[in-house]
Amino acid sequence: MDFTNASILRIFNQADGSLETWQGLAELKVGFTGLLAKFTNMSDVVVPVSIIEENSAHGPGGAFTAGSNPASGFSFFHDVFVADADGKLFRQDAFLHHVPAGGVSSVTKTKSVSGPVHDSIAHHNEAFGKLDVDMILQDFTNASILRIFNQADGSLETWKGLAELKVGFTGLLAKFTNMSDVVVPVSIIEENSAQGPGGAFTAGSNPASGFSFFHDVFVADADGKLFRQDAFLHHVPAGGVSSVTKAKSVSGPVHDSIAHHNEAFGKLDVDMILQDFTNASILRIFNQADGSLETWKGLAELKVGFTGLLAKFTNMSDVVVPVSIIEENSLQGPGGAFTAGSNLASGFSFFSDTFVADADGKLFRQNAFIHHVAPQKMQKAAASSKIECPNALRNKEHCTILPGCQWCLPPKYLPQKGWCWPSDDSCAGMKQLEAGGFLPGALLV
Repeated sequence: MDFTNASILRIFNQADGSLETWQGLAELKVGFTGLLAKFTNMSDVVVPVSIIEENSAHGPGGAFTAGSNPASGFSFFHDVFVADADGKLFRQDAFLHHVPAGGVSSVTKTKSVSGPVHDSIAHHNEAFGKLDVDMILQDFTNASILRIFNQADGSLETWKGLAELKVGFTGLLAKFTNMSDVVVPVSIIEENSAQGPGGAFTAGSNPASGFSFFHDVFVADADGKLFRQDAFLHHVPAGGVSSVTKAKSVSGPVHDSIAHHNEAFGKLDVDMILQDFTNASILRIFNQADGSLETWKGLAELKVGFTGLLAKFTNMSDVVVPVSIIEENSLQGPGGAFTAGSNLASGFSFFSDTFVADADGKLFRQNAFIHHVAPQKMQKAAASSKIECPNALRNKEHCTILPGCQWCLPPKYLPQKGWCWPSDDSCAGMKQLEAGGFLPGALLV
């Protein structure tokens, strides 16, 4: 009932590299029947993340959900939904890690499709197999962009136009020194359509050449040529790690907003940060360490959210942000940015931020994915102390601005007092309150 005959379901199992693709209601019935059969024991299903957005002038609506079901063999399942104009589910991309009892299953279904984008990707793949740079360039134009990010050393290269792309591809292909074990288990190609630009997503590896993985995302232009290729790889050559970073100087409203945002972040200045947002802006923060998700909308709420977030940056001495990709608004779609970094001294093993700009270049949405565990001294403090909230300040906003505090126990459970726990580990604090008899079995934020 939620899909149409134009809908597509794709299921990629990271455990065995299998990929299934199903299109239309008849095929989706087969696909979902097989998928749901894997959920053999639902006793421990959890879905801590579910973000849903309606269609708007800013783009198509959809949803992102993340969960797990270990009893059925799912260490995780992530689903991304894209809605059509009527709110029906046009596409569902399911990324999961499933190992059934007794081993690993694998089902792959591929479809034969043709079109300009398929032709470009097929030609590109042939040229890659031959390590032929000139042949590769035939699928690009002088407006094309190639970006290569190596997770192994944090290097980022950006090349634009055929002359630069020739340099970039020459360096990239030179790294493929032994193609004997190349595998590309995932290759998803889509033609241009009324729903948006076509492109492709491929994922593979080549350990013999030092590539533990390489992931490529292609975006096609109106003629099916490759307008953009973003290559994410992990490459360590024999003898060590190489690093080449090429940055470009670009200006525009989105670049200005991100530059100002970065400056404000460096100063940990909340009011300065808010200047790049509007009252329609949304901030979402998902902490992979504890599964917590915060959502803040409008400038008043964003002030609370950023205050709490920036309070976690207690020691900025080792902050690194090796990736910062910024794009202006264009005919291809809304501009925005992607940044990735870490700050181990503050307990951030990583933080990745995606920004979406509005028509004026302001930051309409920021999605922050972090892995944050407070330094050990904060954890010890959480185990032995609590802070009493003054009567006039028993609220979420007050708790957020306390050093190291992420949540509080509302005063309705303690008629005379509200308690805030000085900890970024909400689970530890909640267990302490439950052990003390202060908190029923329900989670309160």
